[in-house]
Amino acid sequence: MKKLICGLAIASAAACFAGEQNDLRVTFSTKGTDKYADGSTVRDGEFYALVWSPATFQGFKADGSTVSKDDEVIATVPFAKGGRLPLTLAEIDAAEASKYEEGAFSVVLLDTRNAAGEVEADAKAPSAVNGYETTATVSLEEAAASASLGVDSAVKVSVTSAVPADAPKPVITGVKKEGDFLILTVKGTAAYLRYNVAGGATPDAIGTAGTAEAPKDGAASAEDTIELKVPAEGSSGFYKVIRN
Repeated sequence: MKKLICGLAIASAAACFAGEQNDLRVTFSTKGTDKYADGSTVRDGEFYALVWSPATFQGFKADGSTVSKDDEVIATVPFAKGGRLPLTLAEIDAAEASKYEEGAFSVVLLDTRNAAGEVEADAKAPSAVNGYETTATVSLEEAAASASLGVDSAVKVSVTSAVPADAPKPVITGVKKEGDFLILTVKGTAAYLRYNVAGGATPDAIGTAGTAEAPKDGAASAEDTIELKVPAEGSSGFYKVIRN
């Protein structure tokens, strides 16, 4: 099953953790400035799609489905910011990884603006696609090489080391506000892993990129705690602990 890093940990609720197999980690981004067909700069909150195609990507229909049934949307994210897509992480389960050994990944800018020229706020998926622009297409071989060699590429693919089956599950046990930041206290970490936090204004808006001021190594024991400092998402927010 493809996923954008694990499930939800809301405020001080229990957190879940991803990467329990040798999953493929696919990071994708754009350099910008990205523009719509009319020449205007992509609006903040616009959607990008990471698509896998066995051959040439055939495009999107107006309802958001793909023209070709062979093309597969790995992730659709409303993360446009400042005219580009920041670094974003998706995961593909190890059991499905062999499917993607051929073909290529494409990063596609979608145009989901309504008649007023606005994008949907806090939408989980686009309700309509007016048009699209493929910003980059990268083969799996090239994406894997760029990750291992540190080469700049729009798409990078690497394999996550397996998390032991008996690894503790992180739980957010406390939250306190300090200025424009929240300090999350996390219990149930392992010293051999690094941790980060993803957040959003709503559960559906939780992203995949770590937003902590700095990632933290796990504690020496599952009973000890670590603290992760994250920007506060307005008056309320939703958070999950992720593997860094």
